[in-house]
Amino acid sequence: MNERLLSMLRELRLSGLAQSLDVRLQEAAGHQLNHAEFLELILQDEILVRQERQSPAASKRPCSAR
Repeated sequence: MNERLLSMLRELRLSGLAQSLDVRLQEAAGHQLNHAEFLELILQDEILVRQERQSPAASKRPCSAR
């Protein structure tokens, strides 16, 4: 991945996508994925990273509903 692309991903706060992009590009080429399938995969990666980040933070918050 080139530095310009990495810089843009960081600016957009897409760190999950930045982590998996090289692997996903290889998969897309190897499995002949179309653009929509490729986009779906990289967006799923980003969503998973964000969910993983939120899970520990959510469990550390005190329960104020009681």
